[in-house]
Amino acid sequence: MPVEHFVSSLTPKELKDSYTTINELTGSEIEFLDDYLAQLSPEQYKSTLSKLPVYEDKKMEKGWDVFKHKIPMILFLMIYVFMVVRTFFKRTSIIPLAGMLCCFYMMAQLGLKNWMIFLIWIAIGLTIYFTYGYKHSKLRNI
Repeated sequence: MPVEHFVSSLTPKELKDSYTTINELTGSEIEFLDDYLAQLSPEQYKSTLSKLPVYEDKKMEKGWDVFKHKIPMILFLMIYVFMVVRTFFKRTSIIPLAGMLCCFYMMAQLGLKNWMIFLIWIAIGLTIYFTYGYKHSKLRNI
């Protein structure tokens, strides 16, 4: 589970108890829990989470939280299969398909948060583009 989601899900008592536990484990006083957890390696992070006095369901993602990160890869696989079948039946070159699939694969590896930010910015950009185009169109005045 991402550090920011974990820390923001803690109650004030859990947060205080977590600070106490980590201070005992490290032997020094940490200032920010999320900064400390973010600097740990994945193995250290998992080990530290297991020692914190927090409900187990807060320590790991499950259900929709896990599935939503797989949606881009599922879409990539569907596009991949469609394009390979189309290339085979239409007898077109595989080179453009390979380039396109590489780009789709890299896009599928982006997180859901990145996609949401992209969609917001593309909506803002398209709104500005079409609003400007509508107001300044030479065809509109004919």
